[in-house]
Order: sequence, then structure tokens, then C-alpha cells
Amino acid sequence: MSSATPDNYGRSASGVGDVTAKAGYVLVEEGELMPRIRPYLSVKFPTGDKGSALGTGSFDEGAAVEFFKQLGNWYSFAELGYTFQGHSSVLPLKDYASFNAGTGYAVTEKLLPMLIVKTSSAPISGGSDLLETRLKLKYLATKNTGIEAYAGKGWTRSSPDFTSGVSITYDF
Repeated sequence: MSSATPDNYGRSASGVGDVTAKAGYVLVEEGELMPRIRPYLSVKFPTGDKGSALGTGSFDEGAAVEFFKQLGNWYSFAELGYTFQGHSSVLPLKDYASFNAGTGYAVTEKLLPMLIVKTSSAPISGGSDLLETRLKLKYLATKNTGIEAYAGKGWTRSSPDFTSGVSITYDF
């Protein structure tokens, strides 16, 4: 049983949150004018502390389509998705649609900074839509392996005030 109550939400908390795994497949390779198109599926594992509002205590599943295009050292992406949320005894979770977009400039072949805007419909009943901006830095350790770190700022009532994270990616 969680010690969290609806009054705990909206207060500051820090720590490891839920972990998400994604798997996708490039349907259309990037061409001269055509962006790369990659649909993917995701699963969120309930690893975050539900009592501190760092997780929901339930699994979520999602699907999205990502569009990516590079022109010289500039690169951009847009992503449309939908998430099916699990159930929570604390929050009135609901499924939601999302849209993310970003652009960046490859400083070197291995160092890729990016500015991202993330938005979604409200993920809880009675909540506002989410809106967040992020500065992200990706380092390509190998041809297939990337290490990413980001810092973000939320702009709506239901968005986190600030976010940060680290991820490791591997492209097959």
C-alpha cells in the first residue's frame, strides 16, 4: 500500500522514476527529400517510488511513429504517439496522445545537442495538458550506441517544474 495521497502530488520529489523500454523498426529509410519513418512500441515498467510520486505503480504501453530528417549538420524529428496507462489507486490516470518535436545541430560526428518540445493531452482526469521544453545532448559512443542526457522545464500546471534524465540507446 502506498503512503502517497492526492495531497502529496504537486510537491517536489527527486529520485529514479519509472523506466521505459522502446523497440521500433525503420519502415522507410531517409532519402534526399523523404524523412526516415520509424514506428515503435514502448512499455513503461513501474520502477519509480509510488509513495513519492516518482511512479504510478503500474505498467503502461504505447505506440508512436517517429519522422527524422537530416540536412547537412542540422537534424529534426517529429513524433506522434498514444499511451495506454495502467491503473493507480492514487491518481485518476487516463490514456493520452502525445506529440514531440525537436531540432539540433551536429557539432561533431559524435556530439549532437538538440532542443525538444514535448506535449500531450492530460494524462490524469482533471489535469491540464502537458508542455515541456528540453535541452538534450547525445554522444555517439559507437556507430550503434548512444548516451543521452537532458534537462527540461515544464510550462503547464500538470507538467513537472523541472526534469532531467539519462538514457542509453542501441540501434540494431
